[in-house]
Amino acid sequence: MPNLALPSGRKIIVCTSLAIALTLLVACAGSSPAEPAAPAPATAPAAQEATVPTAVPASAGSAPAAPNEVSGMVTMMVADWGTQAFEPRDASGQIITQHRMLHGWLIAGNEKTEMIPGIATSWELSEDGLQWTWTIRDGVKFHNGDQLTIDDIQFTLDRHHGPEAAENAIHGIFIQQSKRTVSQEITGPNTIVVTQTEPNATYPFLMSQLHSSDAHGAVLPKNYWESVGGKEGWEAAPVAAGPFMLVDYKPSEQMLWERFDDYYFTPDNGFHEDRRMKFKTMDGRLVTEESTRISALRAGQADMAEASLNARSQVEAGGGRLVFIPEASYSQVRPMGCWKEELPCSDKRVRYALDYAVDKELIRDKLYGGTEVAQVGGFEAATPNALGYSPELDSLPFDPEQARQLLADAGYPGGEGFPPFNIHTWNGGDVPLQPEQAELIAEMWKDNLGLEVTVVVGDPTAVRQQARDRQLDGDVYFRSNEARFDGGSLMRSATDPENPNRLMEEPQLFAIVNEALAELDPAKRHEAYNRAYRAIWEEHYYWSPIYVNLPWLSASALPPGNPGPWAPTPAPSGP
Repeated sequence: MPNLALPSGRKIIVCTSLAIALTLLVACAGSSPAEPAAPAPATAPAAQEATVPTAVPASAGSAPAAPNEVSGMVTMMVADWGTQAFEPRDASGQIITQHRMLHGWLIAGNEKTEMIPGIATSWELSEDGLQWTWTIRDGVKFHNGDQLTIDDIQFTLDRHHGPEAAENAIHGIFIQQSKRTVSQEITGPNTIVVTQTEPNATYPFLMSQLHSSDAHGAVLPKNYWESVGGKEGWEAAPVAAGPFMLVDYKPSEQMLWERFDDYYFTPDNGFHEDRRMKFKTMDGRLVTEESTRISALRAGQADMAEASLNARSQVEAGGGRLVFIPEASYSQVRPMGCWKEELPCSDKRVRYALDYAVDKELIRDKLYGGTEVAQVGGFEAATPNALGYSPELDSLPFDPEQARQLLADAGYPGGEGFPPFNIHTWNGGDVPLQPEQAELIAEMWKDNLGLEVTVVVGDPTAVRQQARDRQLDGDVYFRSNEARFDGGSLMRSATDPENPNRLMEEPQLFAIVNEALAELDPAKRHEAYNRAYRAIWEEHYYWSPIYVNLPWLSASALPPGNPGPWAPTPAPSGP
């Protein structure tokens, strides 16, 4: 690993996950504007002509900015952009962070993980719990200067959750939500009513910027979409209402962003703060090799770069510091297709044996260096500060004797007769050292249960698609995901028998989840979620070895202080 002795005064930011990139941007926004980046190294793509017809931001050789003009450029290098789709219903993976730059949301969020008005000034529920009325604010503009209207809201909601989405959307949660949507009708100049088949208390959270893995509440421009010929034309030159405009895009190479001066989240539009960035340009680069990203930081050619925990000592030696985002993400063991009777995991005793056989504390202490980075506990999104968490949801304690007995009782003594299987995973920024964690789990299953296990590390987008297509049934899907306050959509996705990416076929569990999501009394929602989580946990179709207090490294010159839980939460002065 090269020594990160950077030029004096140069900002150093090494980020272990793209999921917290906007949190870092918030910090940058609160400090002096970043220096424009030097030309990129030969291994990184160089900027070319803009795809969208707008001015490319000033370079390092430009004339000084006027006193009131925002200037400066931040260069960010990351390892993964997920599906690279800008349309929310077709996107998954790390591209969601770019959505937070591009899009404006119906519901925003604050640093306390509270939903606050965004493009919508209010969202009201009918007494029967089946209709949501959205009221839209005036004064919101798209990047091309068009005013956002109620027609754009209906166009967006129909595209995300209308009948056509049930047939053509790629992302599973959009498909499932569309099947629960009866109608979405304009009722006034600034109002639209969404009627659903059943009460769903998690719907506003799903439509908010706080929902970390999807962009259901992002608003699309109807007139512009139609003027460029629909999805294909819009994807080539996307226009939205977010804090940045995309001015140049080279797939799998570069996304060049420019600050949108007319971004709506300002005091002039009735908001409590100005969330426009304090710098002009964000130059995003996809650089898959960590050594190249670290070398670019060392040479002063990048301001932010995704890196592993191994970079900690070098960055600290260069003047950086380590900050943790509590409960940012988690790992999850998913034996796939366990409702199929021919698979060993259809026996609950096998599923429990797999959990008992894993020493989570060893993973925490030896792989991650202790509780500063990783914690044993939680169940999917139900980490200690989340809605519905209780200690009963933590994974089972390490008990290899119990694991062996359960496996023997299920008919596989010492692993005899148990078919070989794979653990499918990827290199993820949201959970550092994910393949290494998978290797440790595989070794524990070999040593403690006598199982024949192989770890297969693949492309994250491809592995997710294999899981959706049921190609991993009989194997284990070891994935990472962003934690969140409200995990209702995850519970429903796992238990819904119509979801192609389901993890079980247990109608009684699906009914319990729907009952929890139908609880509209805020004072009762925690207990309702806890009952649903505990019922799912009891069946043990999946479980979480650890959750991660995600570390990121930044320059000591950046503002001090630690963010709250859940990395994607928007904070003051940033999107």
